[in-house]
Amino acid sequence: MENDGELWVRKAASKNLPQHDRLIQFDCDHEETEMSQEVHTLNGTNSGMCALNLAYHCQPERLFLFGFDMQRGPNGEPYYHPPYEWANPAGATSTGKYKEWAPQFEAVARAFARMGTQVFNINPRSKLKCFVPGDFVDFLRWVK
Repeated sequence: MENDGELWVRKAASKNLPQHDRLIQFDCDHEETEMSQEVHTLNGTNSGMCALNLAYHCQPERLFLFGFDMQRGPNGEPYYHPPYEWANPAGATSTGKYKEWAPQFEAVARAFARMGTQVFNINPRSKLKCFVPGDFVDFLRWVK
């Protein structure tokens, strides 16, 4: 298997993972919604926002988001995959937490807009309205 990708993990969570030469630990202010300018600091109140902070460092022209729905699945599913063996099968994120997080992405959208990055949210049922909405058919058209 090819090993040329990086694996980013919060320093606080790295104790739960085996050490690996591709593992990059980052600092995180988990209460901050403004994108960090520091290379090894990825701010965010949730993992999706931290991932967006990493993308922000890359300064892309376009960014396509998948899985940023800020709600449970159509039938109340907590995940798009089977629960991890260490996770709560009912999901750890409450509906109230999603409602708290969703408006915080406005600051992220403004940061990308200032940089000139177009951000597309490929999820027609997403609660996030601050990014260009679309579905998978739109995505295929946009990447041609």
